[in-house]
Amino acid sequence: MSEQSLRDRCFRHLLDAAPDAVIIIDRLGSMAMVNREVERLFGWTENELLGRPLGFLIPPRFQRVFESGPVSGDESQQPPVKGHAVSLLARRRDGSEFPHRDQ
Repeated sequence: MSEQSLRDRCFRHLLDAAPDAVIIIDRLGSMAMVNREVERLFGWTENELLGRPLGFLIPPRFQRVFESGPVSGDESQQPPVKGHAVSLLARRRDGSEFPHRDQ
């Protein structure tokens, strides 16, 4: 096993051991990795979420708020910098919604 593979595997174990839902997004705002808690909480598998925009997990009526908040990236394609937490509703696979605090 290569050193990079070992690091990737260790990172995956740490990610899945986290008690909170953790979503890793790429520079374009698409989901690149999620942990098991995300799968449990939202009801989608990691494979179903990979490549989708983070806003996919937000109900349509809150999209405008989500996109204009501190979680949106800027034109330089740099990762978003968050100054404070954002509270809004997230949606599960079954369509139900729950309060979510994005940090």
